[in-house]
Amino acid sequence: MRTARDYTRSALKGAASPLGWVDRERKGELDYWLDHALPPSSIYQITFRAADGCNLRCKTCHFSMDYRKGQKTLLMDPELVREVVETSKGWVSLMGFSASGEPLINPEIDKMIGYVSAAGIKSKIGTNAMLLTPDLSRRLLEAGLSILKVSIDGATAETYETVRVGASFEKLCENLEAFWRLRNEMGAKTKIVVNTVITKDNEHEIEDVKKVFGRFADKFAAKYPSTFGIMSSLCDYSPTAMEHKRCNQLVKRMTIITDGRATICCGDNQNVGVVGNVRETSALEVWRSALYNEWRGYHRSGQTDKIPLCKDCVFG
Repeated sequence: MRTARDYTRSALKGAASPLGWVDRERKGELDYWLDHALPPSSIYQITFRAADGCNLRCKTCHFSMDYRKGQKTLLMDPELVREVVETSKGWVSLMGFSASGEPLINPEIDKMIGYVSAAGIKSKIGTNAMLLTPDLSRRLLEAGLSILKVSIDGATAETYETVRVGASFEKLCENLEAFWRLRNEMGAKTKIVVNTVITKDNEHEIEDVKKVFGRFADKFAAKYPSTFGIMSSLCDYSPTAMEHKRCNQLVKRMTIITDGRATICCGDNQNVGVVGNVRETSALEVWRSALYNEWRGYHRSGQTDKIPLCKDCVFG
């Protein structure tokens, strides 16, 4: 079996990957809706926090902070996902599972993916891949998973394990290759995306990530750490280009946390951006609610300081 060192050594000898970084913006349509401070007639993505907990303590994540110590891991009920799916057909393009937690902790994650797939909606999982066993990989592929997004913050074991505290670079490589091989054997159409959070620890390896994992990935994405509120104390990398500005999250995506409350941001770790509850009203009603639209208006007019979650954010 190949080791983590083998993956890195062999990959870095090869030519640069032809794959480029993912374009993360759909600016035209999103800017239109934000300019008018109106809820779009449809939503690009609903993100579910399938698990409010994580098996790692990454340097750029709130799970590494003291306030998380001793907190119980909360899991989302698959029935909640099924109910949201049933009332969202026809106006949601994508349903994702991540949002400040490791979704593979939830033992019923494949059931949730199945509900989304059965409704004809694309599905996505964001994961560190430490729990991506061959058995789970098969169940996710059989459930119809559209996109597997794997967080990889280094091209070498030393760098990766410095940022992803508690992770194993060797296990990452083994699990990702096993998923890739199984996907190809099954003829599944699942896309694999590698996502990198840029920090001072790994900025020298960003291009090398593409070289090491180019064989397995269909696309790559790179971003800076979230730096708002409590997260600002974790960020050691704040480029001058990252200026506070209006955010298209409010017209692009809604996040549903484990208990059914809905928030305006996938990075709302302390649930201070809550705008409703999908156990009480439909997701569409929350999306078009007066409070949601009021906060869109604040972003339109540059008054983001009126929203507690947004006032300290530089990741807009």
